[in-house]
Amino acid sequence: MKVKQVVHIKDADIRFFRDGAWIMFNSKSKQRINKHIDFKHYKMWIESIEILKELGYKPFIDKEFKKQFKTLLPTHAWGNKNGLKFEARIYPAGFSIEFYQDINFENKFGGKHDFNKYNKMPPRLKLSFNYTAEYLLKKLVGKYNLKLYDQSEIRFPKLTAEEQIIKRFREVSFDRNNITSLDQIESYMSDYDFKHNSNSGVSDILKCGQTRRFFGWDKKMHKGVIYHNINNMWWIITSKYKYTNVACFEIFEEVKGE
Repeated sequence: MKVKQVVHIKDADIRFFRDGAWIMFNSKSKQRINKHIDFKHYKMWIESIEILKELGYKPFIDKEFKKQFKTLLPTHAWGNKNGLKFEARIYPAGFSIEFYQDINFENKFGGKHDFNKYNKMPPRLKLSFNYTAEYLLKKLVGKYNLKLYDQSEIRFPKLTAEEQIIKRFREVSFDRNNITSLDQIESYMSDYDFKHNSNSGVSDILKCGQTRRFFGWDKKMHKGVIYHNINNMWWIITSKYKYTNVACFEIFEEVKGE
């Protein structure tokens, strides 16, 4: 009889967020490795993608992502099954798999950029997502002896926009996982970020903490406080609890005195 092999990654866990249609593996590793293929969880990431292929998800490449972030393609993967799509990405502290669809969406750039992705899915895609998530989690938890945190029904205290952004940095970023304030973000920006990822739509330089104007998904002009996210993407805080993510060239003039 073949004995099932259980692989252990110390203190690792996997988290399921139904509302966001999101699965996140957290290795809790402090490894400083440049090549993603050398991450301890690389094999698990690849296996997750293969399981999704077995379930009928057909691989594709996000053309817009390829055009803007070609060098990051090896750390990303995409798939589509009858309209239910996923984007998987790996990073030093773990990997994430986010599901979305482009049938019912609010964001002008598609469902991948929407919040509350699960609630926006048509009924048939909700069924498909639930089956996929349950099957994938069962496989990974069993083989890798992971702790599973199903956070689908948990209702956390409402976080401010700043707290939400800091939380995202601490969960998925290796070099910013100890950040405690958005005032620290500029110190993490590289020379390349300052030279190439900070050019606004009015040809001046964006700086963290500025109040800037931008066009929202409703095609109306809005304003908010900006902070660098990753590559040419910037967070914009529009109110105490709301924020969005906008490319530098879609951010316009500074609002002085705010």
